[in-house]
Amino acid sequence: MNRHSHRKEKLLGLKSNKGLARRPGQHRVARLQRRTLPGSALESLVAQDYADFEIIISDNASQDETETICREYAARDSRIRYYRAERNMGPVWNAVQVYQAARGEYFMLAAHDDLRHPQYLSRCVAELDRNPRALFAARA
Repeated sequence: MNRHSHRKEKLLGLKSNKGLARRPGQHRVARLQRRTLPGSALESLVAQDYADFEIIISDNASQDETETICREYAARDSRIRYYRAERNMGPVWNAVQVYQAARGEYFMLAAHDDLRHPQYLSRCVAELDRNPRALFAARA
């Protein structure tokens, strides 16, 4: 990631994909184009013990089996919404698409290879609810 795109992500509040931040939008997932397929990352999200969240997948014109995998997950789980770009628009554009599509109170950016503990979301939400002045929660 170059300095310029890092700065844009920081301004958008998307710097870390390891935490959960307050915003008028639910938890969501951005899938960036990489060699690893998103199946394991999606499994770790759909298995969360905190069920009231949405997963928004923004496929940045992947050239592998990502589309098939993501559409299968979306067909099985109503919390998942899948969007696909016709051409690769870059990581900042992709993250912004996910951010703009979200509808809930909190936001979490996750990549194709991020794995979460089954209680990750419930613990982050509990901390944010317990500390209304907190801006984000992340694992220790």
